[in-house]
Amino acid sequence: MSSLHDQETRVLRPQAQASPAGGGRRADFKWLAGVLLVPALVFLLASLAFYRQTQPAPARAVITEMSLPFLSDPRAAATLERLAPDMLAFLESPAFATAVYEDPSRLQRLAGDLPDLPGDEGRELDAALTVATRGVALTSSGAHERAARAVLFSAAAVLLLTAAMAAAGRRLGRLAGPGTCLLVASLFLLLPALFLRSRLLDGLLSSVGEEAGGMVAAVARPLLEAFIEAAVSVSGLALLLALLLLAGAALGALVARLRA
Repeated sequence: MSSLHDQETRVLRPQAQASPAGGGRRADFKWLAGVLLVPALVFLLASLAFYRQTQPAPARAVITEMSLPFLSDPRAAATLERLAPDMLAFLESPAFATAVYEDPSRLQRLAGDLPDLPGDEGRELDAALTVATRGVALTSSGAHERAARAVLFSAAAVLLLTAAMAAAGRRLGRLAGPGTCLLVASLFLLLPALFLRSRLLDGLLSSVGEEAGGMVAAVARPLLEAFIEAAVSVSGLALLLALLLLAGAALGALVARLRA
């Protein structure tokens, strides 16, 4: 009996020693997947915000708002009427926003044909046109297509890493792990966006306005505000989803403890 007991002990002991090592490898794999999942989620949320803002309707609205300072400023309108009547007619066209959304190079070509503008007013108008031509390129149909590809790529990476993290997790940790990663990623995008919306945006635009004139700030504001609001909306929804996942994990743990 003693010999049989010794044999059973020798057989079971390696298995007991192997279990902590396997659990350690599983925990390491879970942490690695979580570390990679956070930046993948941040990239996905940023891509979703960019995709949302570059959709046709919101993008055309931003493009229209960016064109208004050139028409509402009497000096800018007079300068364009004198030196670039084709550009002024294009800005006043009802199809301006749709045309620029589909082909932002049209505005870039017109701005490139504009002669050098003398004086401070000329420099201000030139700087505002530079901001407008670069801004419409960020809200064009081409940018929307690039954002769609970024969403698909990052979503595939997030799904793969989430599946790996869930496979390495145990029980309710399969909810808590991805929920924690989503919480961190959403806050990583939400907090800077809220800070930009509340304080830094006004200070940045006012400083730009002092250096280059109020028209530059008036052209840049709709673009910046639109992207900031899109980031706040997307990251806010992600934060809500993360809290729901963590609440579900906590509720499941509580139920399991009460049953035990």
